[in-house]
Amino acid sequence: NLCSGNSRYGIEVRDQARPELVANHCENNQQDGIAYFNSAAGVARDNLCSGNSRYGIAVRDQARPELVANRCENNQQDGIAYFNSAAGVARENLCSGNNSYGIWIEGQARPELVANRCQDNREGDIFTRPSWGCILLGIVIILILILAIVWFFIYLFY
Repeated sequence: NLCSGNSRYGIEVRDQARPELVANHCENNQQDGIAYFNSAAGVARDNLCSGNSRYGIAVRDQARPELVANRCENNQQDGIAYFNSAAGVARENLCSGNNSYGIWIEGQARPELVANRCQDNREGDIFTRPSWGCILLGIVIILILILAIVWFFIYLFY
C-alpha cells in the first residue's frame, strides 16, 4: 500500500487494534508515517516510512507494537519515537537521515531495542528522556542523601 501525502498519518492504529502492517510505503504525511495510540499492538514489518513531517513511526499511550525491519528515513523529526507508557519491541530497523534522532524515547516508555541500525541522523542515534516523575524522584533522593549527611555530621560533632 502507498499511504502518502495525508493531512495526518499514513496509517493510524488505535484502541485494541492489532494489525499486521507489511511492506507499506508511508511517505510525505503531515504528521507520522505510522502512528500507534491507546493499547494498540500488532506487527509492523518491512515498511518504508520516509519524508514525514514528524516521525516515521510513533508509538504513544500504552501501545506496544512489534516493529521489525522497517526503514525510517529522512523524517523531519525522529525515525521511531516512543512516548507516554508505550512499550513493545523495535528489532532490526534502519533509522537514517532523520532531522533529529534515529530513535527517541521519552516519559515512561520502555521499548525493547534489539539490533537496530541508526546512522546519519542530524542530532544523534538514540535519545532517552525520563519523565518528570523520574526526575523529581531523583531530586528527592539527592535531598534525602544530603540531609542524611548533614544529620550525620551534626550527630558526630555534638
